[in-house]
Amino acid sequence: MKTLRAFGIYAATVVAVACAVSFPLEAVCQHFGWLEGKPWFKCFSLSAKVTALAGVWPLLRALGMASWEGIGLRARWSPGAARATAGWGVGFAGTMLLGVWAVWAGNRTWEQGPLASLWPALATGVIVAVIEETLFRGVIFGALRREWGAARALWASSVFFGALHFVAAQPKTALATMAAFVSLTCIGAVLAWCYWRSGSLYLSIGVHAGCVTALKWWTELTHRGGAEMDWLFGAGRFRLVSGVGAVPMILLVWLALVAFERALRSLHVGDNEKLDASGSGPVLPG
Repeated sequence: MKTLRAFGIYAATVVAVACAVSFPLEAVCQHFGWLEGKPWFKCFSLSAKVTALAGVWPLLRALGMASWEGIGLRARWSPGAARATAGWGVGFAGTMLLGVWAVWAGNRTWEQGPLASLWPALATGVIVAVIEETLFRGVIFGALRREWGAARALWASSVFFGALHFVAAQPKTALATMAAFVSLTCIGAVLAWCYWRSGSLYLSIGVHAGCVTALKWWTELTHRGGAEMDWLFGAGRFRLVSGVGAVPMILLVWLALVAFERALRSLHVGDNEKLDASGSGPVLPG
């Protein structure tokens, strides 16, 4: 109950501060012509994100997790770098493979997009992954796991992750709505599994960054095709990963990550029997 109470106070504070700041911020934006189109919502969203980031440290202190190790960022970088790199490659390859399928099916068509757009997509992927993995897996999943155990915490945090991203997916039909929620929740579950299985956030950060990089780059390299397949390939900001077509990609990514973790753990046999403080999963350095 302490964890849920802390999360409730944190969420209420974020909403209250964002509401109080968004209206004067909207007036300033309208005066200078910034953030055209739905200005209040954009101002509220920006205010909420800034407030949420500012409140992470007090939340961690309230939860007794105010340390790098407490949120899954271990001090030893060698295994962490290997996990982050492999995770990025798996996430990038899986998402691009799904993108090729969308083009083949006629949902998207290739255009002469700039190859240089990969670099801003990479930067965006890394920033988004570090922030979201720290919050969703490091803080939310980590705190819930101490009280609920790994399985319940994994699905609870994944449903929350899927619900927040589901709003931006903007599905237009009942089938697309169900597909978006299921696929986004499954993505959250795989990312939480990465944290639980590896004992740190590096693997989940890598996978998340790879997926976002591929999604951003693929959006630059393609445009909307003639075939309407929102239920299969999603729509909105999370097109491609918010449709039912993402499910087999998620499964393939998870199987690849299982194989990678087994290979990595074979190099650290002596550490395989260690458990983290909650006793919910094995821990390796990094």
